[in-house]
Amino acid sequence: MIASVSGLGWLALGAVLAGGYLAVGFRFTGRRARAWWATGLLIAALLHVGFAIGDGAGAVLLQLVGVAGAGVFARLGLSGRMGWLAAGWLLHPVWDLALGGTSPAWYVWLCLSFDVVVGAALYLRALRR
Repeated sequence: MIASVSGLGWLALGAVLAGGYLAVGFRFTGRRARAWWATGLLIAALLHVGFAIGDGAGAVLLQLVGVAGAGVFARLGLSGRMGWLAAGWLLHPVWDLALGGTSPAWYVWLCLSFDVVVGAALYLRALRR
């Protein structure tokens, strides 16, 4: 089933899932909203660690560096600046494309569109405030 869906299909699914994630998140305000976006960013990074487990300790450690990077953006975003969360979401696909080799191709495609849609929406929201 997974192999039968093209990269474009996974991109489309990621965008649809991002729409749902945004719809829920935009119901929150203040610190609760920032916690929603920060937690999602950390989960997105942690999923790569799960995919790397079968590839050895080096792959896991590399993905933990990505989690630490996401954690920096999440922490800065929790301090009150939505722009940091937007940047974290927009930079996550760079990590996916450059170092996401341990993740299945379908997840990289899905994550790419999900992250860009969420990051762009958060960036636009940050500009309005």
